[in-house]
Order: sequence, then structure tokens, then C-alpha cells
Amino acid sequence: MKKFLRRAVAPILASWLLLAGCTPNQVTPSESPSLPTESPRKVTISLRSLETIAVIGDSVSVGVSACDSTSPCREASWAGGSDAKVNSVASRIAKLAGRTPRIIYAARPGADVASASNEVRRGLADSKTPRPQLTLVLLGANDACASTSADMTSGAEFGESYRRLLDDLFKGAPGALTLAMSVPNIEQLWKLNHEDPSAMRAWSRFWGCNNLLRGGSSADRSSIVNRVTEYNQIIARECTAARRCVYDGGALNRHTFRTSEISGIDFFHPSKDGQRAIAEIAWSALKNSIAA
Repeated sequence: MKKFLRRAVAPILASWLLLAGCTPNQVTPSESPSLPTESPRKVTISLRSLETIAVIGDSVSVGVSACDSTSPCREASWAGGSDAKVNSVASRIAKLAGRTPRIIYAARPGADVASASNEVRRGLADSKTPRPQLTLVLLGANDACASTSADMTSGAEFGESYRRLLDDLFKGAPGALTLAMSVPNIEQLWKLNHEDPSAMRAWSRFWGCNNLLRGGSSADRSSIVNRVTEYNQIIARECTAARRCVYDGGALNRHTFRTSEISGIDFFHPSKDGQRAIAEIAWSALKNSIAA
């Protein structure tokens, strides 16, 4: 059964072939990261060869509700954004390398792991698509968000799609390094805001995540927590089995978002402060795999 989110999303807003035009003078990160010196998993990529970054994800990775509206705001993306307040992964790499990497977005609002995997496969099938040297993956929230708990993506389906995604990335860009981010603890968003009348009004207009935000019971919320835990176990397993993949160790899932880190527009997506927090977590997981 197709989940509510898949039915409700608009057409693809950012495809694998759509490039983000960042220029060096846009990259003004507020911190200068130190050049990493070691990789605990012995999976590395040369900073000198890192020219293209692919961003694979959902509304979080295109900055939905991070700026002044519910629209995507890529400059505030934790992964490829240029906003100095966010200090994205791409900005940190640009600071180290002295040049701005090209950003390819295969991320769109409402994407789940299956739809993202299919989109990546289509993109890699095109010989004209630039091959990334680094791929940043954040998926899974939309697999847990559904019209009812029964409509959540099963662990088996999630695992099959995630495995196919990593396999396709390795075959299509065998030299690339993939960072696999854990699924955030989305149930925490309900805990943080469910007594706020402004949040309740915003959620009443929100088109997704009924099983968490609208009408979900305590049993529904427990089901979401359990399913997200299962997804993260799968991501850890599949990333460990893959040949060029680094996992964040569950750090994003363990992060407790503060009120300032959640958008005051929809009380669901990360604000710029939240995007910055995700960028920090991603960089902590990634930095030891980037060699000078």
C-alpha cells in the first residue's frame, strides 16, 4: 500500500541531474575545521580529488522550512548549503580544499528509501551525469512517517532498498565514499512540541506523518520508535557490509533537538540551527575519512 507521503508530495523538485550553482565566494563557514589525519575504518578519499558531492535524501536535505517558508531552501542544507550559519559539509570541504565542490541533489521532499534508490539508479544510468566522489545519504524519516502505523515501510523492504542504493552507488561511482546518516528520532519532535498550541495548529495543516503528529496514539508512537531503531540497525549493517561506506554510528538518532533547532514554521523540520547540528554530526562521522 502506498503511504500517504508518497501520494501527497509534489513532483520531484531536485533530481540527480540538477546541479546547485555554488561559487567560492558563497562559502564563508564560521569555523575552520582541522584537516583529519586518520580513518578508523580505513576508508578514505583524497581531498584533492573531491570535486563532486551527491546529496541523497528528503526534505531535510533540501532545507524545507529552514528559511522563511515551507519551501526548500538549499542554501541552508546541512549537506550542500552555502549559508555560513549552517556551516555545511560542503562548506567545510571547500574551506579545506580551497575550492567549492559541485553539488548534485538527488533529494526531494517526501522521498523514502525506495524512491530515492530508484532515482539514483536512473541518474547513474545516464552516462552524462557527473560521478560523485562523495555521497551524503540521509533517509528513513518518511519510511516511518505514514497515514497509519500499518503503512510504515517494513524492515525487510527498507533493508532491500537501502542495500540496492549502496550497491548502485558503488557500481556507478566505484571510487566514491558514502556517508550513511542514521534516521533521526522523529518521535522526539512530538514530545518537544505537542503541548504548544502553535505547533498543534501547524500540524493540523501538515500533509504528512499522521501516525505521529495527528491522531497517533502512544502505541503508534512506540511503533515509530521501534521501527526507526530497526531502520538504523539495517543502515549500520548494510553500510558495514558495503565497501566504501561510513556510518555515523547512530549519532544523529541520539541527538536531542532543542526548540531553537526546529523550524517555527511547521514545528517538524530543522531550522538553520538544526541544520547546523546535523552538519556537525555528519562532519564528525566523515572527517577522519578525508585525506589531504
